[in-house]
Amino acid sequence: FYGGPVLIAATVLLLRGSGAHTPVLVTMFVWNIYHVSQQSHGILSIYRRLNGGPPAERSVARLAILSVNATMAFWHVDRFAPLYRTLTAVHPMLPWLLPAVTLPIAVSAVGVLAFRMLRRRRAVSVPEGAFLTTSLLLFHPYLWVEDSGLATMGMLLGHFVQYLAIVWLLNHRKYAVSGGSAAQRVLAHMSANPISIAATIAGVGFAIFLGQRATAWLGAPMLYIIAWNALSLTHFYLDGLVWAFRNPFVRQSIGPYLMPPSHVRAA
Repeated sequence: FYGGPVLIAATVLLLRGSGAHTPVLVTMFVWNIYHVSQQSHGILSIYRRLNGGPPAERSVARLAILSVNATMAFWHVDRFAPLYRTLTAVHPMLPWLLPAVTLPIAVSAVGVLAFRMLRRRRAVSVPEGAFLTTSLLLFHPYLWVEDSGLATMGMLLGHFVQYLAIVWLLNHRKYAVSGGSAAQRVLAHMSANPISIAATIAGVGFAIFLGQRATAWLGAPMLYIIAWNALSLTHFYLDGLVWAFRNPFVRQSIGPYLMPPSHVRAA
């Protein structure tokens, strides 16, 4: 838990500082597909459990979301030069082979998932169906936005809404009446009303903006890029631990605030 972020930060510093930018950029692009897909699948699992859906859908739902997202991200892989150059260095046809492989997997997985959901004894709820739809469409900017960076930002806006919503819900329910640590009281206050939430988001955004401007003013913009890359990759890593519901401790410490206790025990 603690060693991973240190290793990630040191690796990013070493690679970026030595001018080896491609490994960092490619890792962020590919890991981002997996990370966002896993988050969508995890939240979908909560909706499914609340709606009484069968656990057997779990694996096919994960494959459907991941393969659809990967297909969209790789469809115009030539628009992301670092990954395109890496793939063509292995074989000129490899960039076009990726979507050719992921597309049939995506079509098959979505078809199987839809068939299983339609066969449920209980109809799919509107929230579950809506969340599944948005999860499958999250990467659509990669299909029509030529600027890969802008397409990524468009995709991440939906991802951030998902993430901030579930984090707020957890903090609001878990620390609404908190007599715990100072950090827990801060979370309770932050999640108490829309004004404090908006102020927190604005404050974090302004701090990031100042960091970018300050490093540029000092003539060291790479420091900001290194810090941002390291933070993003650390976020990917820690999320895989913090939200790992397969871990009994995570289920018992987080699950009750997102699902009724009966659903948590059945996990």
